[in-house]
Amino acid sequence: AGFCFAFAGQTMMLEMQAEMKQPTEFPKTVGTVCFTLLFLYIIVGMLTYGFCGAQSPGDLIEVVPKGPLQVVVGILMTGHLIVSYTIFQ
Repeated sequence: AGFCFAFAGQTMMLEMQAEMKQPTEFPKTVGTVCFTLLFLYIIVGMLTYGFCGAQSPGDLIEVVPKGPLQVVVGILMTGHLIVSYTIFQ
């Protein structure tokens, strides 16, 4: 779980641990969350490489076809950034 701090969660982790009903469960929770994130990143990477091959883009949003779906993805990304910024402040 030590390398999980690379996911930029370290700015909130001490606050989250302090708010937990059972702070002693924090290492197990962080390990579970980091494993889940790693699993999801690997799945998304494999799917992207499977569909795009060596031409896989740097940003996954570039794979989304132009049109209404790309607009929806853009709105969702903007919402994600706003929520993330709010949480980290």
